Amino acid sequence: MKMNNPYLETIINYKHKLTYLANRTKEDTILTINKYSSVYQVDPEIIYSFILIESMNRGGIFTRKLEKFCSFFPYLLVKLDPSLGLGQVKISTAKMVWNSSCDTEIIKKLLNPQNNIELVSNLLSIYLKDCKGENNKFMSLVKLYTTGNKFTPINRELIIYYNLLCWSISNHTYKKTTIKYSKINNLGTLRPVPRCVKSPAD
Repeated sequence: MKMNNPYLETIINYKHKLTYLANRTKEDTILTINKYSSVYQVDPEIIYSFILIESMNRGGIFTRKLEKFCSFFPYLLVKLDPSLGLGQVKISTAKMVWNSSCDTEIIKKLLNPQNNIELVSNLLSIYLKDCKGENNKFMSLVKLYTTGNKFTPINRELIIYYNLLCWSISNHTYKKTTIKYSKINNLGTLRPVPRCVKSPAD
């Protein structure tokens, strides 16, 4: 018997979108995730799941072209403090982590896929340490990544995000995606995926 989840239909639709994005993932993205998952000691399934969800939130070609267009007006972007790149990281967050005050450099790095993935991996390593000992580590992780505060009250967006994250991790989306590429044999041993609370949408 299926659980009565008011967000079930929305979550299912988003799962289809995430699967579509996973099937279109570039090999360079997979290799970069593998590289920085090792550097920052974060499970690649977690990094990839966040990037997939944020890429879905990022939108289509128009958004990416708008990002590039706005990169020519860094002061306007800094004032608006939008989220940029694959992992949709805010400029203010990137400046803090990278310890840089050069707006043009920060924006350029955020729009570079490799640099963005490195930043996401770094952030997740910091947030995971902050979530250590939490009753629901992944919900706290979602709150930190999306709002910067693990004590943010739970709302519709957080519940949907959490469900998608748990589903993607438990579904081994990263591992399944790597199978498509011949270089998978050179990626090394993938870390075991941490157990995640079963998604109510399943």
